[in-house]
Amino acid sequence: MHAKGDIKPFEQWLATFKHPKDLRPLIQYNIKHHLAKLTIQVNKARKDLAEQKWTHLGEDLGVMLAIATTPIPSGPRHNWLHIEIESNILQ
Repeated sequence: MHAKGDIKPFEQWLATFKHPKDLRPLIQYNIKHHLAKLTIQVNKARKDLAEQKWTHLGEDLGVMLAIATTPIPSGPRHNWLHIEIESNILQ
């Protein structure tokens, strides 16, 4: 069966969550910050379901799960626009 090769990485991923309470803020953050990606995947999954493409549906749901559980970045946020004003310029 093809799923046997997939189970080890899944077990390792699952072990990263120490407590179910850790998931809620993580998923809320990722939904807020990755809504466009998740919306695309939902639409793909709906299409796969309608066309009964079960393998594709499983893969799309897996991508959604990966997006929703991506670790929250630590350190400064990398915004697409960052402006710094040095105080010596204004003097």
